[in-house]
Amino acid sequence: MFLALWNYLQGYVIIKVYGFSTERFINMASYRGIHIWDMNIEEGCVYIKVSLSDFKMLKECAKKTGCKFEIIKRYGFPFFVNRYRKRKILALGIPLFIVCIYILSSFLWKIDIYGNDRVSKTDILKMLDDNGISAGVLKFNIDTKETAKKIIEEFPDISWASVSINGTELIVKVSETIEKTTIEDNTPSDIISSKDGIIEGIAVSSGTPIVKIGDVVYEDDTLVSGEIILKDGEEEVGKEYTASKAQVFAKVWYEFYNEVPLVYNENIYTGDNKTDIYITLNGVMFNIITPKIEYENYDTQLVYEKNFSLGDYILPFSIVKNTYNEYNVVKKQRTEEEAKLLTEYKIEEKIMEETVDCNIIDKETEYILKDNILYSKTIVTAIERIDKQVKRSDYGIGAN
Repeated sequence: MFLALWNYLQGYVIIKVYGFSTERFINMASYRGIHIWDMNIEEGCVYIKVSLSDFKMLKECAKKTGCKFEIIKRYGFPFFVNRYRKRKILALGIPLFIVCIYILSSFLWKIDIYGNDRVSKTDILKMLDDNGISAGVLKFNIDTKETAKKIIEEFPDISWASVSINGTELIVKVSETIEKTTIEDNTPSDIISSKDGIIEGIAVSSGTPIVKIGDVVYEDDTLVSGEIILKDGEEEVGKEYTASKAQVFAKVWYEFYNEVPLVYNENIYTGDNKTDIYITLNGVMFNIITPKIEYENYDTQLVYEKNFSLGDYILPFSIVKNTYNEYNVVKKQRTEEEAKLLTEYKIEEKIMEETVDCNIIDKETEYILKDNILYSKTIVTAIERIDKQVKRSDYGIGAN
């Protein structure tokens, strides 16, 4: 990266070398200490890049080897200055812009936090702010190791922390301690139902089953009790309490609703578009080309966002290119069968999202067409595990 920047600052050219001794020409140039890079051979000609300072030394190599060369392209800062030497404001603005970029890049502008779950991002940001770390402070004054140590000391739920600076961004990575389970293995507990359904199967490893296959249960009904009745024959002699453990499966139902209009609008693109190029500096936009958009309907598409860096140092500005694509709104109509196919597709997406751990055994959909809108109701029948462990209410502790 730094070599490429150096070549750009001193300027370089791409030249085409041709003749009967091009190989000897390259060897002689290398022997004389001329830096050559990106060499390509095409149709008997050799294309090379050479710095502006070394370019003059090639004339003697060409004279001694009988080769000829010509400049194909010119690159670099000296050519840029020469091109705009009469534009004094622009020539003055470029170094001022570079100075502004350097000054702004000396400050911290963004803080990102990763790995937190129980500890809120707001609490971590407040802790950093209390220690003088926030957007707008000089990044060179931040001791990353000391900051990571303070984060661990401040939050008992954080077992490890890492703080680093990347460009103008402070990156905080944390790892939280393992959360203690709400119910210990020896804590008396019941198994309750997590939703309504009909019991399809029950396997109890500890506790007293309250329901059997075929029973209708509702959410929060007790399925397995942690209370064990001790008997001597038929006579009750006492009670024990245990942590209930069981797997309970039930038949459950899901309802999905959808509507699809038969008359709808579709965007038809005309192929006409305009381009907008602008610079962002720490989130502030500076427009370079502001197109006049006279389209009635259009959408915006990001073509590219080019970020810049010096080695691992990310500069706080980027160049963004957008296109504005014109389209016409055309009214269209679909058939009832097409609407049903679209409904089935949307319903399948909802079913996949909401019934991840279910075994679907049946699906029924009812349709009603009213005012050119196809309404649908889909009932999905599934087998699902519904057991949920809670602490026994006898002890006044309550559920998870």
